[in-house]
Amino acid sequence: MRNITALLTTVAAITVLATTASAKDTDGKFGLGYDQSLGGVSGLTARYWVGDFGIQGTLGVDFVKPDSGDSKMAFLFGLAGIYNFAKSENANLGVGLYIDLGFANKAMMGGEDSSFQFNFAIPLRGEYFFSDHFAVNLATGLTIAIIPKKGRVLDANNSASSPKDFGVKFGAGGLFGSAGFTYYF
Repeated sequence: MRNITALLTTVAAITVLATTASAKDTDGKFGLGYDQSLGGVSGLTARYWVGDFGIQGTLGVDFVKPDSGDSKMAFLFGLAGIYNFAKSENANLGVGLYIDLGFANKAMMGGEDSSFQFNFAIPLRGEYFFSDHFAVNLATGLTIAIIPKKGRVLDANNSASSPKDFGVKFGAGGLFGSAGFTYYF
């Protein structure tokens, strides 16, 4: 628990003490793209910036129609708030709060009851702009997965927790953490 408290204190201190230099202006920009959250939602993402604050929604759907049997479906939704505390000419660095929700029907859960899961994440997120309209982002951070007894719906980036458990993970399971891209209009 001390590690989590130390991490949150460090992120809060960086956020408060950081200054903004000549920066990439995202105020009023709307973008569409693909994103993958630390909590396990990946799919179409819409993002809107008001000053240094961004609001993001991500929608993912898993659908499998086997030759015989019921269709397997899962609906995944993520909502995020992001604050860019450090900005430069071509890149922004921010911290956020992600809330991920997932629902899977009973066929997706292996014939058991349907399941609903939610995760929280506090990512450290970098966004690099190749132009005024195209950017890629990478994130890593703390994920809290609350896995229901009916089974896991969201895969929280290679979480070490069992299928029916409570898990806390720092970092992400891949070289780049979670990644995405955005086209800004």
